[in-house]
Amino acid sequence: MDCALPTGAYPAYTTAQLEEFLSGTGERCLGEQTASKMRAEIERRHAVAAGDVSRMSPSERLRFTPAAR
Repeated sequence: MDCALPTGAYPAYTTAQLEEFLSGTGERCLGEQTASKMRAEIERRHAVAAGDVSRMSPSERLRFTPAAR
């Protein structure tokens, strides 16, 4: 991970993959601390998708900000 441009947790996984990890027996295998961190990241991603700019990571802000003309 590039420390100059921080991202959200679990940048290599899609939201669907994180949700799949938490479904069924996956949550028990992960441990409570990891499962809690994954749930928080899923909630953050859903908030960003709904338009909550305040919860975007710096890299998401750069990606979704319109270029200056």
